[in-house]
Amino acid sequence: FRRVLFRSPSISASQTMTFKDDTTKTFGRHAFKWGYELLRTESNSHSPGSPSGSFTYTSTSGLQSNGSAIANTGNNFATFLVGAVSSASYSKNLLSNLPRNWEHSFYFQDDWKVSPDLTLNLGLRYELETPPTQKWGQLSVFNPTLPDTSQYTNYTCPAGGCLGAWTHPAGAQPYPMQHNRFDPRFGLAWHPLSKLVFRSGFAVSHLDLGTQLLYTDELTSLATTQSQAVGNQAPLFMIDQGPPAIVYPSLRADGSIPFSGNPGGHTANIINHNLHAPYGMNWNAGVQYQVHKDYLVEVRYVGSAEVGIIGSYDLNSLPWGIIPNPNGAGTLNLNDPANAAYRNTWLNTDQYSRPFPAWGNINLQGNNGHMTHHDGTVRIEKRYSQGLNFLAFYTYGKTLSGNSSGDAYLNWHLNKGRPGYDQLQDFTGTMTYEIPIGKGRRFLNHRGVVDTLIGGFNIVWTYTITSGNPAGISIAGNT
Repeated sequence: FRRVLFRSPSISASQTMTFKDDTTKTFGRHAFKWGYELLRTESNSHSPGSPSGSFTYTSTSGLQSNGSAIANTGNNFATFLVGAVSSASYSKNLLSNLPRNWEHSFYFQDDWKVSPDLTLNLGLRYELETPPTQKWGQLSVFNPTLPDTSQYTNYTCPAGGCLGAWTHPAGAQPYPMQHNRFDPRFGLAWHPLSKLVFRSGFAVSHLDLGTQLLYTDELTSLATTQSQAVGNQAPLFMIDQGPPAIVYPSLRADGSIPFSGNPGGHTANIINHNLHAPYGMNWNAGVQYQVHKDYLVEVRYVGSAEVGIIGSYDLNSLPWGIIPNPNGAGTLNLNDPANAAYRNTWLNTDQYSRPFPAWGNINLQGNNGHMTHHDGTVRIEKRYSQGLNFLAFYTYGKTLSGNSSGDAYLNWHLNKGRPGYDQLQDFTGTMTYEIPIGKGRRFLNHRGVVDTLIGGFNIVWTYTITSGNPAGISIAGNT
């Protein structure tokens, strides 16, 4: 039974400041556009934690002479009513989260009427985004080669110590500044014949990273617990008397908080030193032909890709299919019955076979995802005439997606397939027909009771059919 005595309010506020200027100038066959934009992003959040404590009330059942519990004894709620606290935990945050970053953007575009039959759209955008920083410069950087000075329960680090430790270098950045964020744009409309138009385009767009991927591990939360010694069934303290003195772990010289607990109990996030902003590409090409004054046919291809999607994989994954040999002679022969006991023991302590046995997951954040999409569309449109218009299109397309998170032992180039939302085929048709009865129409074109009752009605029809989503396959209970 747990009772949280007091928790201080949390604060979270974000703001974005923008300054921009855009200019348009028409000069002969050119329509020039250019501009500049400045973005300043700031976030401010703080949670004080639970400095007044979180208290647990647990009663103890009576014991028989053989050590088994006496039925119907012990009641957690009764312990709560009398205020007998069995254990308590406290935490306080030492650091507010105050990320900031800047972004400068410049663009230039020219809509060029090359001839009466040809128009080009040419543009270029350049972005310069600073990596995020904390207001006071705090940052945690994981170094896999430094010794870890944390205190682990029931575990002794191997010779040379446990490796992998947080560092907090002044002025560090989570990833380098990217200076090559150029986003070109191209568009074409060509009208060689009175009834024929070709259109095509291409564009690149980088995604802003903003204030994410900024970690301050071991600089934020300080925690401690209080409990009775093993075997002591007396309450830790009575709630009306207050807890014993609260003692938090001592901070390191750099102000960081040492970890204390079981191996695997703390995790790390590492930023790839070559991380860059993801970007999307879009391209298209199509032709439109007027087969009749009221009918238009279009054939169009569209492609897109998302490159460098941010994702992570665990550097501290267990090697697949490997059980270490206690004799040091390669891997264990699993077909030897004599090794069964060792195998079972190892499976119960597989944490120690991780590359960093003292750590839990060590997630490497990087540009690990990729997605592509291609589709072709045939569209026919009847413009409004004689009370009828309709539009129908058929699309055949395919999307392929590579996971943005996974395992260090996977070949990611093979880990790509159709996502669950992909639909290969799609047909949609819509129609509107004015029933030729009533005022302003072919029959009974006059006002009156008949027009009020049966005049002015339309028929609207929509039909859509798509192929199903891909089937998913999974294996449960696989050893």
